[in-house]
Amino acid sequence: MWQVFFAGISLGLVSSLHCVGMCGPLALALPVQHLSRGRQLAALLLYNMGRVFTYSLLGLLLGWIGRRIYLAGFQQWFSVTVGMLMLLMAVQYFYVKTTASPAWLQRVHQQVQRWMNYFLQMRHTGGYFLLGIANGLLPCGMVYLAIAGAVALGSVGSSTLFMFFFGTGTL
Repeated sequence: MWQVFFAGISLGLVSSLHCVGMCGPLALALPVQHLSRGRQLAALLLYNMGRVFTYSLLGLLLGWIGRRIYLAGFQQWFSVTVGMLMLLMAVQYFYVKTTASPAWLQRVHQQVQRWMNYFLQMRHTGGYFLLGIANGLLPCGMVYLAIAGAVALGSVGSSTLFMFFFGTGTL
């Protein structure tokens, strides 16, 4: 259990530098200026709780999938394949300057962006939690790396906690 905590929180802390550059502008653009100080803090906390909730849910889902792969005896094959796929995607991105994103995934990201626009226009504090949930679904290399780690843990509970601690570390 402590290993999952330290691995997740460490990856989150290291990733937080990436988060500042990539999602920092989004967090700074949250429309909280019109709120009182207490409600601003609550809105920002709800937003981040939404992100951590999404990461934890992804950990639960992918931990379940990882457990099925482990039980079927394919974990080593799966880990090597995913690692090679990640390397190929990195080479394609850095050397060919393109990304491999299937059309269905692009449609999902467009839908997430529409949800985010809708949640940004909400007039109650709960909208910030929903905005954080949607933000957790945006494409992010660090989240993908954390997901790969969660899948490899082979336990649904460990995968969920790992992603929770990862999300907490990104705060």
